Amino acid sequence: MSGRTFLHALVPAAALCVLWAGVACAEGYPDEAKTSAAALQQVLDRGDAKVQFQLGEMYARGQGVPKDLAKAAALLQKSADQGYGPAQTNLGGMYFLGQGVPKDLAKAAELWQKAADQGDAKAQGVLGTMYARGRGVPKDAAKAAALLQKAADQGEARAQNSLGWMYLQGDGVPKDAAKAAALFQKSADQGSVAALYDLAVCYLQGQGVVKDEEKGCDLLRDAAAKGEDRSQEVLDRYCSK
Repeated sequence: MSGRTFLHALVPAAALCVLWAGVACAEGYPDEAKTSAAALQQVLDRGDAKVQFQLGEMYARGQGVPKDLAKAAALLQKSADQGYGPAQTNLGGMYFLGQGVPKDLAKAAELWQKAADQGDAKAQGVLGTMYARGRGVPKDAAKAAALLQKAADQGEARAQNSLGWMYLQGDGVPKDAAKAAALFQKSADQGSVAALYDLAVCYLQGQGVVKDEEKGCDLLRDAAAKGEDRSQEVLDRYCSK
């Protein structure tokens, strides 16, 4: 394996999608959702999509109520059926992971598309990743890049990192290492350790930036300290002199 291939080894597609989907399920929980489940239940019959979403998230987390993923999915479905974007995003994550519902990647993609059409950055990001890998939808690099760009423009760190990879490889977009490095930087600035690693490799190899091995090694040390599991191996290989 060449040094470049070794350094910029892609995270397995399934692992990346699971990571995104897990975040989609775990985030988007409004402060109002801390209201007691009993109080929310009293107004649930009104059919308010936001209340359905909030209570669904409480059941998904087991916060204030016994954890019940099936009940969570049912409530999120009611909210999603009313067009509530956050519910569509999180229910898509449940279908992707098979949590409370049968695993169904096509259904996950359908829900994420609905949320993405409403401008939901997380939905745009995970759906872009699915199009990039052909999971639940036909593989379409150009469509993947367009969705990831929309999410990245809204500051979605994972989308910035994934889009950076597409520019680095020329996959669905013209190859542009400078754009890739700039996207890695934006993502790293938001705390993405994966992007921190990728940016470090860019500096080590002079991809899209002026080659600076000292800076690359410093970034790798930072990534390793934050738990990025590839970083230590590369540090030992390239920065141990």
